[in-house]
Amino acid sequence: MSLEKLFQAAVLELRKKPVLFAVAGGFAADLYRGEPRLTMDIDLVILPETQGEETAIAVIEAIGLKAGIVSKADLAGGRLAALRRQNTETWMIEGRPAGRTSGEGVKILFPARSKKP
Repeated sequence: MSLEKLFQAAVLELRKKPVLFAVAGGFAADLYRGEPRLTMDIDLVILPETQGEETAIAVIEAIGLKAGIVSKADLAGGRLAALRRQNTETWMIEGRPAGRTSGEGVKILFPARSKKP
């Protein structure tokens, strides 16, 4: 599926949910500039006050992609990432066609949650 069709499908699904979302990343820059930039996925942001993870997984699966959870520990990497993964918050849900780790996809990111005093 092309990036444009993935974008349309993801937005249609997000509009069915009670969440606030925005387009981000290279795809958003392409929409603004009107000239293509090398990007292979669409970045969307869901505000953390909404039902983020459940909604992101539902949207990604509804458009035919396999959802994967990416935590802060996954992005930091390192030897202890697997241990830290259990205790760190989810930063994004990534969707790709089943069996693929690259190419066209959708990432639904969650902004950093502020710590309440």
